[in-house]
Amino acid sequence: MKEATSGNTGHGIAKICKALGIRCQLIMPAGTARGKTNAISVMGAGIEVVLHSDPGETPVERARREGAQEGCCNLDQYANWRNPWAQKTYLAPQLFAAAGTVSLVSVASGTMGTCMGLKQYINEHGLPTRVLPVLLTEHQEVPGARPLSKVQQDIKLPWQKLFTLDDIELGTRHPSFLLAYYSWRVLPQMLGPSFGLAFQGGLRRIQKEKLAGRLDALRIDGKIDVVLVGADSYLPYLDLFLGETQSDERHTYENPDLLALAV
Repeated sequence: MKEATSGNTGHGIAKICKALGIRCQLIMPAGTARGKTNAISVMGAGIEVVLHSDPGETPVERARREGAQEGCCNLDQYANWRNPWAQKTYLAPQLFAAAGTVSLVSVASGTMGTCMGLKQYINEHGLPTRVLPVLLTEHQEVPGARPLSKVQQDIKLPWQKLFTLDDIELGTRHPSFLLAYYSWRVLPQMLGPSFGLAFQGGLRRIQKEKLAGRLDALRIDGKIDVVLVGADSYLPYLDLFLGETQSDERHTYENPDLLALAV
């Protein structure tokens, strides 16, 4: 088994392969947080993490190339229709059953599968909710997310049929860590930087709609309810959080201006 991943999906694949006795090689970007690689490496024999740093070939392209070799397999979460299908079938019903009808769902996007699945569910059920894919500004890095250039290069899922470029928001690294850090004060779970990126994107989009005079279009029954999807824990990134937050005096603020952090 060969698969490109920056974390969560690879961890799940590794567990399944370990249980079934299938050899698994996970190809991860060279800059992947040590906590992520360690969590997979400790699974032992048959599970291998390969750090990829070739600028001429992305980890996804390498996994596809090597997975096509005899005796190998590549599930390819970046092209596999089961990715958005699973989000539509399992995540979406649980999310909307818990949250009700909301104005906006903001998702830090790595494969676009979650956004596609949520959007398909919304369309099929006639819901007024908007889905906001949040990608990275070019040359920024947040674990689990991609810039638009990498989305266009690596992802073969037909996300363009559901989203235009105007439907996408962009975010940056440092605010993602700070916003995730501040969320720990009010949320029951301490979520990771991809949650902070979704938080940043949601704030940016609401501010844009306000400045454009379109804020009322987001209201449902007079309210604007926003869901921020958080897919990872802070634990694998603890050293990164220390570096990103301790170097910014705003991490000590009792009541920070969250919008100022996002924009």
